[in-house]
Amino acid sequence: MSTAWATMTYKILFHPDAAHEIAGLDNSVRLPVLKQIKKLSLTPGLGNELGSKQGIDLTGYRKLYADKKKIRIVYKIVDEKILVQVIAVGKREGMKVYKKAVKRIQENKKIKNTSPGSTASAKPPAHKPPCGGTKKTSAFICAICGNYSALLTK
Repeated sequence: MSTAWATMTYKILFHPDAAHEIAGLDNSVRLPVLKQIKKLSLTPGLGNELGSKQGIDLTGYRKLYADKKKIRIVYKIVDEKILVQVIAVGKREGMKVYKKAVKRIQENKKIKNTSPGSTASAKPPAHKPPCGGTKKTSAFICAICGNYSALLTK
């Protein structure tokens, strides 16, 4: 992993479901979560490295705490693209946030590994804007396709 973090600003990409999780948080929780995520753009190595625990393998991913360690932010640093991918946001209870992260990672691998002309579905999951379509926001970028517009259309 690169140590060039101090000299670069990393782009933050959100998995669409992670964007919805953040949007669904109470404002008193959402603000500390967004502050922590903002810190990742300047210091992506801020969080703790994850590994394999209780049958959940998140090797190569990190977690960052928010809201007095009640909320976990699961993310991955992609140095070669100078970005941080936020995969899941939520409480640790029952390892739920980590299970969601693994599921999303596996779904994204299936989408990326499906070749053209294959019988398997190569369509990414449908996108809905975090605001429910009532206002446009460029704060969320789709971690699957990398487009702003994917999260701005109904």
